[in-house]
Amino acid sequence: MPPSFTIAMPGLPDPRLAVNQLRNLYYMDHAHLVAEEAERWGWLLKEAGIDRHPQYTAPVRIHIRLHGTGRRGDVPNWLAHGSLKVLVDCLCEPKGNRQYGFGLLKDDSARWVRGMSVEVEPEGEPRTEITIESAGTI
Repeated sequence: MPPSFTIAMPGLPDPRLAVNQLRNLYYMDHAHLVAEEAERWGWLLKEAGIDRHPQYTAPVRIHIRLHGTGRRGDVPNWLAHGSLKVLVDCLCEPKGNRQYGFGLLKDDSARWVRGMSVEVEPEGEPRTEITIESAGTI
């Protein structure tokens, strides 16, 4: 089992995928935004070296820290942010219609991801940090 792992990337989630914005999108517009965001997170994760990290073979907890958010949104909105779902999908093995993913996690189901938290720090340069840590055995 790999030890806990933290990766930092510049930028924040795409505000167009915020929960309060999605109701205004048609399905195809939403699908297009998700594909764009998956590509963006994929490049950022690859630049940060995630493809050199071994796969977790036991359940994990994921902690996401967003720095430099300013006054954009409150914590519950960030927690339910569509872009963070895409980010977690990028950590998993590709499956079904989702052709992206680095395979760091087998899946994002409750069997493999036992918890997820989001912390928001309004100050500083905009960046997103992800920490993955072991959460026991299956």
